[in-house]
Amino acid sequence: EKVKAKCVYLDIKTKGDLSSFRWFQAIHEKWNGIPTEVLKRKSIPINVYYSALNFRDIMIASGRISTDGYPAMIQLANSCIGIEYSGIDEQGQRIMGLCENQGISNSLLIDEKALRWKVPETMTLEEAATIPVCYYTAYYALIIRGKLKSREKILIHAGSGGVGQAAISICLKRNCEVFTTVSSQIKRDFLKNKFPELDDDHISNSRTTQ
Repeated sequence: EKVKAKCVYLDIKTKGDLSSFRWFQAIHEKWNGIPTEVLKRKSIPINVYYSALNFRDIMIASGRISTDGYPAMIQLANSCIGIEYSGIDEQGQRIMGLCENQGISNSLLIDEKALRWKVPETMTLEEAATIPVCYYTAYYALIIRGKLKSREKILIHAGSGGVGQAAISICLKRNCEVFTTVSSQIKRDFLKNKFPELDDDHISNSRTTQ
């Protein structure tokens, strides 16, 4: 059924069939369809300007991983795709953040406790949409769980990836000695250009013993 909608999100009808991507009407446009547990918590409307297509989204859409390992609320949701975004909140602030789903949209209704941050003036909203998952993953692993201390030595695999770059950035800011791996000369050159502080002999090839 096709309807005219102001609030829409992107989802896939059949996991594994990428041709089945469609725009769907967001649940917060149909107020009588919002679950009771959502109405009980304070929610904040967001005008979404940019959404990131995360690798997890690709894996779910292509049928490579199932949603069984996710919390019950996400498994029961209409969509499992779209978990990071940037936009403008109801106070007119530029923000970026994480959401449970339906982040590839033009508007969101998020829990007030959902993770979100103000976007620095030096960063565009387009750039900001790529930050939340990578940097929060790296921060959680290194700082919250790893208890990273200044001047420690650390090995970061796949340094040219999103999480890898975030991890290297965090570690260098803490004056840590960083060792990392890449799979090609192009990626090595990219890292040296982005992080001149990295020593040449601290970057290894992940495909060989060199």
